[in-house]
Amino acid sequence: MGGNIWTQSSRINKADYQKLVDLFETSNTLRVIASYHNKDSFGDLDLISLDASEEIQFLSAHFQVHSTSKNGNVVSYLVELDNDVLFQIDCIRKSVLNAEFAWRYYSWNDCGNLMGRIARRLGLKLTDQGLYYLHYDVKVHLKDQLLTTDFDEALDVLGFDHKRHALGFSSPEDIYAFIADSVHFQVDFYLLENLNNQNRTRDRKRQMYMGFLSWLEMNGYKPSTTLQPEVQKPTLEQLFVRFPEFRNDYEQTQQFYETQKLIKEKFNGNIVMKITGLAGADLGKFIQKCKSEPWYDNILELTGDMVENLINETWIKYQVEF
Repeated sequence: MGGNIWTQSSRINKADYQKLVDLFETSNTLRVIASYHNKDSFGDLDLISLDASEEIQFLSAHFQVHSTSKNGNVVSYLVELDNDVLFQIDCIRKSVLNAEFAWRYYSWNDCGNLMGRIARRLGLKLTDQGLYYLHYDVKVHLKDQLLTTDFDEALDVLGFDHKRHALGFSSPEDIYAFIADSVHFQVDFYLLENLNNQNRTRDRKRQMYMGFLSWLEMNGYKPSTTLQPEVQKPTLEQLFVRFPEFRNDYEQTQQFYETQKLIKEKFNGNIVMKITGLAGADLGKFIQKCKSEPWYDNILELTGDMVENLINETWIKYQVEF
């Protein structure tokens, strides 16, 4: 999960890896993220960690820690095993509230990432914290709005068999078949040429992602013959029915955005610059002065001309400061 940070870190066999799994099962706050069952060697071990202090104490008590590295909420440890081998352990620090969702998202190697590609094409976002609706107004991204933190429900929305996922997977091929069984699956979602540069560069380096592309080709999955294959996205009304709390969040976000658009029609940097001649940091400072004035609280009730007059009056009041 943290990538291969230390060149001196070794791969270990399944038997030695299982000893580590058995050890971490004695902890109440550290949970090993599952890998497909037939994997025979491991370059690191990934954990969900619920308590940073206990994480440090547990690792220090059972291993000689040679080095640590932190990247966001992932803390990596280079530890010495009983056979003097150095090995990398990655701890993903999560709260109790989203630990179960995160564990299932990260389990089974790249399965969460592959499922997330379908979510994106449905206008949704699957993360280690939940399933989100990507709220856009045309091309303006307003907010990622939480739909559910129930992993089974998230998989149902994405067209996957959550009972099959809960059973786990024996091989990469099992994972690939599971992904392709989604009712929303299309080969086009995964082709590198259809990804943006960031995702294309990232996924080209992922062994399982490239393995999935090879598996699709070998098993006769063909891309669409149309430039933009049809995607049956869930409608807003369907999401409102399934997630009642989402409706209120959606409407509040949309209303706030519409209000801000109305305000910007009357009050924006270009209008203020035209009246005052200010630019850069001084412009930003004066805009904040205007927003602190009593008239700004009633800006929606004012005409554009009235707002411009009030901006000018405010400028006369404060221009000595600029």
